[in-house]
Amino acid sequence: MKRLLTVLLFAIPSMSYAQKGGITFSNANNWEALIKEAKTAHKAIFIDVMATWCGPCKQMDKDVYSNNEIGSYMDANFISIKLQMDSTGHDNDQVIQWRKDAKSIAAAYQINAFPSFLFFDENGNLIHKDLAFKSVHGFLALAKRATDPTQNYSGLQNTFENGKLNQNQSLELMDLQKKFKEDSFVLLVAKDYKSHYIDHSDPDSILGPHLIDFLDQYSSLFSFKDPLIRHLYSHQQKADKALKNPGYAKRYTDYIISRDMITTKIWPNGKSIPGTPNWTKIQTSIAKQYPSTNAEKLVLNAKVRWYREKRDWDAVVKHEIKLVDINGIDTSVMGLAMANNLVFGTIFKYGTQKPDLEKGISYMQIILKNTPEDYFAMDTYANILYKAGHKDRAIQQENIALEKAREKKDVGSIQLYEETITKMQQNLPTWQ
Repeated sequence: MKRLLTVLLFAIPSMSYAQKGGITFSNANNWEALIKEAKTAHKAIFIDVMATWCGPCKQMDKDVYSNNEIGSYMDANFISIKLQMDSTGHDNDQVIQWRKDAKSIAAAYQINAFPSFLFFDENGNLIHKDLAFKSVHGFLALAKRATDPTQNYSGLQNTFENGKLNQNQSLELMDLQKKFKEDSFVLLVAKDYKSHYIDHSDPDSILGPHLIDFLDQYSSLFSFKDPLIRHLYSHQQKADKALKNPGYAKRYTDYIISRDMITTKIWPNGKSIPGTPNWTKIQTSIAKQYPSTNAEKLVLNAKVRWYREKRDWDAVVKHEIKLVDINGIDTSVMGLAMANNLVFGTIFKYGTQKPDLEKGISYMQIILKNTPEDYFAMDTYANILYKAGHKDRAIQQENIALEKAREKKDVGSIQLYEETITKMQQNLPTWQ
């Protein structure tokens, strides 16, 4: 539990924050005076951490702090004060005097967004914190939670330290810790949550959409030693149905396999090993240990990363094409956009072999069949046609893209496509 030293003083903004019918903000000019005021009144302390340029902060002043119900509750239970974190040319002497202390508070309580809300007991011990704009109802609920030791931040921390957090309290504490970027602390709670509520539970009893966020956020805690991961691997369709996320079990277990069998071996500590990996050995090992997994696909993804880092573009193009041939082209809106980016950003830009460029052409034909009005895709198609040696078809296609851009009055694309057509007519490269 953090406690501010008595020498730490609060910056008071230049404007008056007392609002008729709303919260009455204290005029205490330092932390010691604020503590004294709180102890005398036997009230907790609320600090609105704000900045003069912050739109949501101003909205809190206008819509929330001015509310009669909010004012009545806060004045009855808290000594409230505003802490200005920025500096302006209009700051009065008090604001200027306490700028350094404002920075200290930001560091002490990891303030990374405005508005942020800090709640202390009358002795200056942090009891709760939160951030972002709240409605009247939301802020009132926050203020009530701040004084409830079974729900506030310090209460949850104490309960965790005593080993008595229930499942919902664990999730609430992790949510608060994530908001304030307390990564080391949240990982401790996540490990505890996994140990108590996942590792020793029947996987079928805990699978549900709510679990996905935890799996994604704390994937580093999971491996194939965990019953849940083995269940996801062995019962993918059943797991997907429970998770209400088609394909999730395969994607997640593929990630775990790739991380443990490839990434940790080739990029230990985030840096690549010297020399070329033994790709065949890695693929054989995966296929043997996880027979229902497409080991070739996992290794191809690693190869693409490896050769991109080495800037071996011929190898990158070759392996990207192999991946597309394995996966096919996803015809969803996002899938088609990603396929277009792959063709333009990799195959067209770096491809030098005619068969590779022809593959890119075939991919663009599939994309345009599904999005015939997409002039961005038309432009990609024209460019790769041109690089593959189909000049006349390329110019014809780029003219179609140009007309579509004109219809949409897309000035930037119009200029680009006109320049591209000129380059094509003059036999100049368009991929540089």
